[in-house]
Amino acid sequence: MFGRMNEGELSKFRSLLVENAHLANIAKRLEIEDFILLGHDDWKPAKLDHALANCVEAILAAIYLDGGYESAEQFVTSIFFEEKDLQQVWNNLPKHILQERAPIGDRLLINDSPRLQQLVKLEEQLGLQFTHISLLARAFTCQADDDDALTCGDNERLEFLGDSIVKFIVSDLVFRHFPDHQEGHLTLLRTSLVNAQTQANVFSELGLVKFIDDSSVPMMQRNYKFYANFFEAFLAAVYVDKGMEYCVDMCKVVLFPRLEVFH
Repeated sequence: MFGRMNEGELSKFRSLLVENAHLANIAKRLEIEDFILLGHDDWKPAKLDHALANCVEAILAAIYLDGGYESAEQFVTSIFFEEKDLQQVWNNLPKHILQERAPIGDRLLINDSPRLQQLVKLEEQLGLQFTHISLLARAFTCQADDDDALTCGDNERLEFLGDSIVKFIVSDLVFRHFPDHQEGHLTLLRTSLVNAQTQANVFSELGLVKFIDDSSVPMMQRNYKFYANFFEAFLAAVYVDKGMEYCVDMCKVVLFPRLEVFH
């Protein structure tokens, strides 16, 4: 929705939408309180609000499991944005600025760009061809301004998106794969995969380090978090260009087998 907003501003907007207070207000508007079972102590206002927020999250998960991602998205649209004009915006989101710049793809840029020619080698290594290869360039760009001719910015916004994507995919995988595990155990399993060290290791083992544009970053700052951020930005670029299925398949291959070590 906000193609130029920076990572910090996007994080603030997301937090306001998904915080417990907002979810509890949604639950009250939907009169969910009439349908839930609570212990006596949970009727204290603070505990009740927390329980209502949890119910909204659980209902969203139930809709997703029963009807798929599109059904869950429709539910979010209807409960988060009552006004019809906001629902129209949510249902007709603009493309990424790099996609808007070249609606049918930008691979014609490869011939005149050594940077993109290098990234073609990465595509061949992964067996994945981008429609907008400039998205891949942006995912591997550490510092750039909005006027950069190739990427129109750095990878911070993609990193913001990729962080949520990997959490969603891993949450879904462990939930389905371990049907008898309680929330606490599922959280530990997810954390074992969605952390800086694991993601940095995956990024390195895939041979992606040599493709990043990090000449301006001192070696002392190139820690696990540094490389994990690139992994998240890369996954977001795959999502924006190819869709969620490609991201799920990738996580199944490069992340999920590592549970053998942690489980």
